[in-house]
Amino acid sequence: MTITPRTTQGLLGILCSSFLHLDWQHLLVNLIFLFPLGWLVILGGTEQFLIVTIFTALFRGLAVWLIGKDRTTHIGISGVVFGYLGFLLTRGYFARDSIYFGVSAIVGGLYGRYLQGILPKKLLFYG
Repeated sequence: MTITPRTTQGLLGILCSSFLHLDWQHLLVNLIFLFPLGWLVILGGTEQFLIVTIFTALFRGLAVWLIGKDRTTHIGISGVVFGYLGFLLTRGYFARDSIYFGVSAIVGGLYGRYLQGILPKKLLFYG
């Protein structure tokens, strides 16, 4: 099930859409960034990993369902990748842990160009 914003059918997609991808390239790009960030999250323990993963997947799904563009569908685990990134950057900053912060910043910089794909066109500034 995909997330279709503000539709009853789209509510089911909140739970399932992170596991669906458009094609192999879409899946591969997400996995390249998911693995190093997920690995850093799981270093804090399995319980932390499960909490962060479930929270970010549900929050991402609900946010897309609430504010996504009408008549569109959304799939992929990129919301979880950004959730991991935000968690690790915040953790690295407050714990003063340069490894968490540094690796997260590098992966975030590489993955950041995909941010354009999740922001509405009105929020993007072109020169």
